[in-house]
Amino acid sequence: MHDRSIEERLRSTLRSEADALPLTITAEELDRRLSLRRRDRMNRRFGLLAAGVAAIAVTGVFALAVGPFRGPDVAATPQPTALPSVQLPSPNPTSGPPMRGSSPLGAVGQAVLIRAIGDDPRRPDAFEVSLYDPRLVMSQAIASIPGSVLPEDGWLDGGEGAPLVSTSGYLAIPFTRGPNEDDRYDAIAIVDLFAPAAEPWLIDRYRHPRWGPTEQLAVNATDSEETRTATIVPRSIDPSTSEPGVIVGQWSSEADVRFLATKDSVSGYLGMDGTFTAATDLPAIYQRTGRERPAGVDGHTLGLACDSGQPGECFLIESSALGDPEGTWWRESDGTRHADHLWAADGRGVVMLLVTGNVDDRLVVQLVHAATPDARSTVATFELPGWSLPTVLGVSEERTPGIPTLTAVGDSGRVLAFVLEDGTVRTQDGTSWFAGWADDPEPYDPD
Repeated sequence: MHDRSIEERLRSTLRSEADALPLTITAEELDRRLSLRRRDRMNRRFGLLAAGVAAIAVTGVFALAVGPFRGPDVAATPQPTALPSVQLPSPNPTSGPPMRGSSPLGAVGQAVLIRAIGDDPRRPDAFEVSLYDPRLVMSQAIASIPGSVLPEDGWLDGGEGAPLVSTSGYLAIPFTRGPNEDDRYDAIAIVDLFAPAAEPWLIDRYRHPRWGPTEQLAVNATDSEETRTATIVPRSIDPSTSEPGVIVGQWSSEADVRFLATKDSVSGYLGMDGTFTAATDLPAIYQRTGRERPAGVDGHTLGLACDSGQPGECFLIESSALGDPEGTWWRESDGTRHADHLWAADGRGVVMLLVTGNVDDRLVVQLVHAATPDARSTVATFELPGWSLPTVLGVSEERTPGIPTLTAVGDSGRVLAFVLEDGTVRTQDGTSWFAGWADDPEPYDPD
């Protein structure tokens, strides 16, 4: 029997606690977070940007608070109810590669959310893991991970990146550890959602975890930025994934290819033996969040560049795989600021987040599909907190290229909204990390 009075009291309590959370942020904190994001994006670059882009001086600070334009209000999201039909897969005993079973955590349109519990955001008491369906506005608890998975000398600094979950239920939590703030290093805790209280696997001096199609984890060594592969069962890290001089990119979903890569600014891929092969027709790319789209058709890339004006104008440059400096320029209209972008599923158009104005202390944001630089359509217009630096966290699928079925939007990995393909917006409070979809989106292969 469903007791509505208990549910209403619980909702009232949760709203009261949420209203008491401080939402103020200083200019210094915005600068710090912007610097962390830019550093993170630079570290994650696929290495395919044109020489012409690199030559443009990026000297201006990206300003999100623009003119006092007004936009449509977005209704508050109803409180989620429980998902009635989602079942977690049963873990199977494994030997060799860590295949966790045939069943994923849920559907590709369901988001895995991680929320830190406790008064100290640097040392949470627990990590609450849940499955959220933005279309049905339903939620289901998956696991509660004790905060003790972080060692005594570990903490969350805020710039490590969001936790990332595999389809079978392994969670990678990036964190910082060391004896003090001046003597610190990156680390990753690997936790099994089916055994949340079990001893985690701590990987020291690695960062930027990326799950692959066989439940292996790509990680970057902090001392060299070299990409290595961590295998969960048994717990081991390969010494290297490539030959010297190769910059490793995203996982491939093809059986005989491991990673996309570049060498001497030439795009290509790495075979299972680590050998680099140059190519403009790149193999299919494995997607865990739907953001793994480093290049479009024929290996074309997108680079964000900003001039040094006051305020500086930012725009996209599309370049060929050969680094052609005379690429296509994707400019914005006056009063519009570029917040984020990724290729559409066809590798020809671009999905963009644009800041078009502000209303009081909130940003007016548009999710836009640009089929060409001059042909654009708005998927949705919505508002986000004025302190946010909007970014696309994930895309579930695109039945129509450039019109995602579900788009997760947030700041520093924390979800602020889910945008449905019909323009409906499910706002979020920004207290949860987006850790990926409950199942993998389709591989990205625009050619």
